[in-house]
Amino acid sequence: MFDKSSGTLGVTQIAVEVTLSDQTTFCAEIYAKVGIRLQDVLNDERSFIPLLRQDGSVMMAAKSSLFSVTEIDAKKQNDQTDSDQQQTTKQFDPYAVLRIEKTAPISDIKRAYKERIKSVHPDTIAALDLDEDLARTAVRIAQRVNRAYKLIMDQHAQTQSAQQGAA
Repeated sequence: MFDKSSGTLGVTQIAVEVTLSDQTTFCAEIYAKVGIRLQDVLNDERSFIPLLRQDGSVMMAAKSSLFSVTEIDAKKQNDQTDSDQQQTTKQFDPYAVLRIEKTAPISDIKRAYKERIKSVHPDTIAALDLDEDLARTAVRIAQRVNRAYKLIMDQHAQTQSAQQGAA
């Protein structure tokens, strides 16, 4: 349709590694006008951006679902083997985020959540008067911790409900 390198038709592709809010990671390409930086694409007024995945499918991703987007060297992307591609897809493990065992009782889950959120809370980081990038990272980590806690508690509630229904 158009040449990636020359930007024919005024469009080019930016090779990126995308991590979604559920911590799924994959390589893709983002379409952009020639001369537009990745940062500009991510900060424009659109709520969704099209991502050309390596399998050829196009995914319309809500910007709010993006955890991180990192520009990668196109040659590095093309040199990846199939096994490398499989390793880049990671599953979100809420227990690892809270640093607890899957068999932990509810009291330990709540304690671990409180400890983790206290250590990464954006207000705690802001009080240290650190770089703005660190503050943004703290927000992302706090979101992951909150999501992990919610997932674990929802799973626990479903398990309790199923056990009560079976009794």
